Amino acid sequence: MVAPWTEACLTFPALDALAEDYEVFVPVDAVGGTSVAAHEAALRRI
Repeated sequence: MVAPWTEACLTFPALDALAEDYEVFVPVDAVGGTSVAAHEAALRRI
């Protein structure tokens, strides 16, 4: 999955997909965040 912003556009759909037993892969070099800290926190949450 990719999205413009990791912390909003990617995190919630990814968590929903994981809850439905899908495997989620995030190419971390294809997404970004409003800050490095927000991006990294969202990736840890996923």
